[in-house]
Amino acid sequence: MKTERTHRYAGWTAQLKESEIRRLLRYNPPYYFAGGKPGALPLRVMSSILEKIISEELTGKSEIDSTPVFDYGPSEGIPELRQVLGERLRLRDGIPLVKGEEFKEVIITTGSQQAVYGVLDAMLNPGDTVIVPRPAYLGFLGVAVKLGANIVSIPTDDRGIIPEGLNQAFELLERRGESLPKLIYTVPFSDNPKGASLSLHRKKEIFNIAEQWGALLIEDAAYKEIRYGSAREKPLDPIKKLDKENTRVAYINSSSKEAAVLRLGYSVLPSPLNDFVIKAKGFYDLCTPSITQKIALHYYRDHIDSILPRIADMYEKRAIAMKKAVDEFLVGSRTDPEGGFFVWFSSENENLNTTELLDDALKAGVLYVPGSAFYPTTGIALKEDLSGFAPCRTNFNEIRLSYSTSRPEDITKGIEILGNLLA
Repeated sequence: MKTERTHRYAGWTAQLKESEIRRLLRYNPPYYFAGGKPGALPLRVMSSILEKIISEELTGKSEIDSTPVFDYGPSEGIPELRQVLGERLRLRDGIPLVKGEEFKEVIITTGSQQAVYGVLDAMLNPGDTVIVPRPAYLGFLGVAVKLGANIVSIPTDDRGIIPEGLNQAFELLERRGESLPKLIYTVPFSDNPKGASLSLHRKKEIFNIAEQWGALLIEDAAYKEIRYGSAREKPLDPIKKLDKENTRVAYINSSSKEAAVLRLGYSVLPSPLNDFVIKAKGFYDLCTPSITQKIALHYYRDHIDSILPRIADMYEKRAIAMKKAVDEFLVGSRTDPEGGFFVWFSSENENLNTTELLDDALKAGVLYVPGSAFYPTTGIALKEDLSGFAPCRTNFNEIRLSYSTSRPEDITKGIEILGNLLA
């Protein structure tokens, strides 16, 4: 006789809610300000690259045959792409890689999210502590909670992580006799969700704090190349540039904002962390598809520098429209990003609940991400005055507004509708 039993699932399945971003990707209303989907893609260039690859790969082949571009590849990525990306990181960003052997320290993942997961998977045991900015990218928060990390969030301002708060968190935890954080997470360029960018001075301070306390600093550089106005003239200066011995910073980047949504990330990680992440990737998906790597190889080798300024120009027009519309139709404060995809809005009405308002907004054709999605639901938070810790607290009167996929006129109209809902 068959015994009826309920399957016993892992604890995280009940603990973690579905990602708000993933949930909202199912909707496509007229005024979409939710997920940071790339909306300025080099379609003709990508089409020409595909045509070239297919032509090259099929020449001399029979109807049924094999070719490397449609086959498995190394878990760490194809060497040619790793070399092109490594040279670019060394020459443009100043990341200290060995000339001619850059590919040895660059690994390819299926999206930068996989690299984030791989680094945390290789570093964290349940109960280990990580430091995150407040608010923080929920794609990092979810993974950290899933893997059983203790979350310590620290205050940010319109220029990103506050170094004094970062150092204070370590000092307070040490005084309490608690285990010190293993990881510090930061998005230094036009961060997700606030759009804030770290100054070079802050980058140096944060790097020195990580060095002092022996923590691994995760630098998520997904929005590094999407810069506007005078910000385009500034040196890139990733934090990884300071990591001369490749021991302190896990540098992670994505092709999605620079090229297209190829689901391809690239990283430079300290050794032996890079080896552990490659090992873990072998368990996740074995390898990133060779065809998408080949597309990226052609794009980064032959096209990116002529295409990127045009992409940034389009995003800049949308960013200007979003900031202008928020100032005109919403009552509160906003960030002033110099790049990236997002404006962060805080209503002056502290009793406003943008999570509860979301269904009404969607019925009106407007979709956004409530700011509450970017606050950890577990762990502790360093107080705004840096005097001590308190339980994690969520702000409900905030909104992350993405302008990446919308035309300026649609941004204006959508924010006007949202303003009427918030009034």
